[in-house]
Amino acid sequence: MRLPPYHCELNPIELLWSMVKSYVKSNNTTYKTIDVKHLLHQAIDRVKPEDWQYFIKRVKRRGTDVLGCCLHLRRDDR
Repeated sequence: MRLPPYHCELNPIELLWSMVKSYVKSNNTTYKTIDVKHLLHQAIDRVKPEDWQYFIKRVKRRGTDVLGCCLHLRRDDR
């Protein structure tokens, strides 16, 4: 089964990017480009290996759910 490459629930980088954007959004008080750039760097620096591990596990779990659902639907089509 081919999965969409940019699907937010099936790609760990999309989940991580969401975390980074959330940090920038919640800490942005000046709305100046240079300040947003600094916040972006801070957010990226805050990413820990545990975050990656969590997102990868989440994607694997979600992918299994999606695949199981699709296989179930294919069996019902017979």
